Amino acid sequence: MHETSQEEYQEVKAKVDSFRKLLLENDFTELVLNQGELNDLVLKGEQICKYAKGIYSYYEIQENRIIEYLIEGPSYLPPNPYFTRTKEIYFFTSRGKPQQYHKIIKENGRNINYQISPYSLDKSSLIFCILGISPTPDRFPFKFRRSLEFEKGLDFVNKVRSVQVLNGTLVIKA
Repeated sequence: MHETSQEEYQEVKAKVDSFRKLLLENDFTELVLNQGELNDLVLKGEQICKYAKGIYSYYEIQENRIIEYLIEGPSYLPPNPYFTRTKEIYFFTSRGKPQQYHKIIKENGRNINYQISPYSLDKSSLIFCILGISPTPDRFPFKFRRSLEFEKGLDFVNKVRSVQVLNGTLVIKA
């Protein structure tokens, strides 16, 4: 688990807000996040209580990918009170547009190797969360996809030129 605080979250949020401001001004800019900063953003400075019901994600930045560990629960229905998933997230550029794809490596302790076809960043819940548009990185509720926040978020996402995982950091360039 990642230890965080409101102060750490506010520092990273200020970094993201500065990036967003420059995006609006159409300036060249880049946002560089290390593993701790990425987790601070996702957790929003809140400590996780493993006994509280919810969906929690933890991220590791390794080589050319991001590893997402997700746990959801507890539910009160047997046989498994928790749902777990390990996913590898990759970014690349195709025809001048940033793309993302991911592989689901494990679910509930079972090894699987399921790869999702590449998709544009406007479908990336992680990028939307990093940019402060979506409250969580775990999924896009249908209602959110029809919201004004989502439409405004598309303006930011469409200005992103590349997303890379380099030297233990996530680099978003616009």
